[in-house]
Amino acid sequence: MRLLLLPLFASAAAAQGVVSATVYSQPNFGGVLRNVIGFGCVNLDDVGFKIESIELRRRTFCYAYGKVNCAGASIYMSSSVGDLWRYLTMESAHCFDAS
Repeated sequence: MRLLLLPLFASAAAAQGVVSATVYSQPNFGGVLRNVIGFGCVNLDDVGFKIESIELRRRTFCYAYGKVNCAGASIYMSSSVGDLWRYLTMESAHCFDAS
């Protein structure tokens, strides 16, 4: 049983270092960028710029939230969005590995 749990733990730990998405300061994936590391709720209010677009990692989907701690209004994204500013001011995101 111990051998089964060890690979599962290693996979979960490795997933935390994965870039799940990249956020950009300009529409259409331009300007300054910051990587979103791992899955789960990530606050993005401290990236240093207003997020205008987001590029999702392959086989990833995310919910973008208008408030920190994944609260408030949200939108679902199953692919990259080049004009996020039309939908909401993004303060946090919750990304999931869909592979």
